[in-house]
Amino acid sequence: MDTFIFGALMFLSKLPRKEDTFEEAPYSKGLKVLLLYIVIPLITIYTGILYVYFVRILVTSEWPRGLVSNLVLWYSVVAAAVIFFLTPILEENKLAKIFRTWFPRVLLPILAMMFVSIGKRIHQYGVTENRYFVVLLGLWVLGIMVYFILVKNGKNIIIPVTLSLIAIVSVFGPLSAFNVSAFSQNQRFTALLEKNNMLVSGEITPGTNVSKTDQENISSIVQYFENRNLDQLKYVPESYTYNDFKTVFGFEKTYD
Repeated sequence: MDTFIFGALMFLSKLPRKEDTFEEAPYSKGLKVLLLYIVIPLITIYTGILYVYFVRILVTSEWPRGLVSNLVLWYSVVAAAVIFFLTPILEENKLAKIFRTWFPRVLLPILAMMFVSIGKRIHQYGVTENRYFVVLLGLWVLGIMVYFILVKNGKNIIIPVTLSLIAIVSVFGPLSAFNVSAFSQNQRFTALLEKNNMLVSGEITPGTNVSKTDQENISSIVQYFENRNLDQLKYVPESYTYNDFKTVFGFEKTYD
């Protein structure tokens, strides 16, 4: 307890006072070179590649499975971090100012494509923790970019503060990643059971003539809860175990 109190006091003692300013604080030359002459050109090239790739998707109408979100999410988060670090040198560097002014606008169509892609996955397979974080981080980046578009002299503090808030929301409370995912998967589970007439008076009855696709979906949902918290899965008997699957559902576990 003493260590916790002492450590917390030492940490808080380093927080700046309200009247302190950082206008004269030195800016690392190495960081400036890294951001202006390496990171920004790489982000610009990658942005061009994404636009070409997305035009191809729109022309062919072929959406790759789960790839678009991976291509966009971490790149957009890194871009938000770059804007954060560029803010102190906006007035002295023209390239930094151009990037800060135009990149948020260029990023919006790319984020829109990401949301369409992840929306398709959620519509097909429901929310999982991974998709939850994709959507949450995507909304955060979208909010940050819109903020910097609308507010000419936006405050940098908005980035770490809002990121901290969504981190807390995603871990604790009813809107946490697992709670939202469990609710979504239970909704899918209920819909699949009702579709195949396997839900009678709130209890599961073994299915007959269940399509292979529905068998795969039911199996994946059950496995999802088995790997996390089986008590959160609706309708299964309290004594249910891994080996009871065929007895309860009427078919062997089936995977794609």
